[in-house]
Amino acid sequence: MLKEDITKLIQDRSLRLAVLGSGYVGLPTAALFADAGFRVVAVDVRREVVDAVNSGVSPVRELGLQGHVERNVVASKLKASSNSQVIFSEINTVIASI
Repeated sequence: MLKEDITKLIQDRSLRLAVLGSGYVGLPTAALFADAGFRVVAVDVRREVVDAVNSGVSPVRELGLQGHVERNVVASKLKASSNSQVIFSEINTVIASI
């Protein structure tokens, strides 16, 4: 993908992101990118984390994070998954927080 293509995807908020790891760094990162208007998949191998996020519940205790997670899950801007085949067929960019 060319720099110009990525720039356009960022500007029109159509860049689709995967954030690897949904802990104290990854989940806030994913939620804030979703707040900025991007569609984000929070990736985690822990089923309980994936289920919590997809229910709009933050498994990470961080001031204000619950609201970001809930709002973006309801708006379909944030979801979680542990299925790498699905993830990589839906995204343009990967951010590793692990």
